[in-house]
Amino acid sequence: MQSDRITILVGPTEKSFSIPEALLMQYSPPLGRMCQSEFKESQTWIIKLLEVKISTFEDFFIWIHVLEPSVNVESLESVLDLAIFAELYIICHLKNQTSDILRAGFFNGRWELKPRDVSTVYNNVPSRSIIRDLCSVSLSLIRRHTDPLKWKKVFEKHAELGWDYFREVQTA
Repeated sequence: MQSDRITILVGPTEKSFSIPEALLMQYSPPLGRMCQSEFKESQTWIIKLLEVKISTFEDFFIWIHVLEPSVNVESLESVLDLAIFAELYIICHLKNQTSDILRAGFFNGRWELKPRDVSTVYNNVPSRSIIRDLCSVSLSLIRRHTDPLKWKKVFEKHAELGWDYFREVQTA
């Protein structure tokens, strides 16, 4: 017997996805609990994630439904978006997979962090998260940036980035 389905409306156009409650609860307790508590979602069985990109949720939707979940995205932006989504909704297995992909991509030179990438991470995830740590480690390994002034705004906007970067440089 399959559990009741939860409707998730994603992005500004509210694209609809239907996911079994038990499956959602298994991978993301915060999302699953939204329909089991005092939240208004528990009456409607509809969760609105209007700030989430549709492409990010589609990647998660595919990931959650395969027999052996694995991330299959090629661009840095897609992996970062999925990693941020996993961080925000406490999807541990997905956090591990995306951090492994990011780590490999940064350290083998496949991807290079840009100021907007770091700003996106620091705007969306809490301090000491694995993605923030990966950003500061990656930045500390790049000794010469092509245009340091591009980074000035990011360091000014995100004071914690300066400390994270300093800590990594000191321990490298």
